[in-house]
Amino acid sequence: MIFDDFIKSELDLETVSLFLSEVLEKEKENVQKNANYTSSIGKALLDKDSEHYSILSTCKDNVDFVIQVLKDYIEQENIQSKAPFSYKPRKFISHSDLGKHQTEVLKAKRVIDHSLWTASVKKDEERINLYQECINKLNYVYSHIARRT
Repeated sequence: MIFDDFIKSELDLETVSLFLSEVLEKEKENVQKNANYTSSIGKALLDKDSEHYSILSTCKDNVDFVIQVLKDYIEQENIQSKAPFSYKPRKFISHSDLGKHQTEVLKAKRVIDHSLWTASVKKDEERINLYQECINKLNYVYSHIARRT
């Protein structure tokens, strides 16, 4: 059922957001550590780590935006489901697994694509714009989440 897909996508993206928070903490430590180096190699590492931190920060912000849209939709539609009780999102412990979260991003994008189609049939311009923004944000996350600059 499509409503279960909304709930599952929300749970998946919440897991992605939590994992991104952990990775961002590690990246922040790298940035702070490399900020102390004055050599050209240290500055290059700082630039690389700063850019990676910025990309992952944008990914997290985008994921959090989409989570909120999904939560609002679930609340507005008063969706009740058994999915949260039987569904457990994938969890990763290694920071090298970050790219594996692209699957969850892609699944959420498909759910929102369906909502975009429904909104376009109903000619609901506000929702069309909102869902298109979600898709754009998820495209960014999908393209950048595993990128190591």
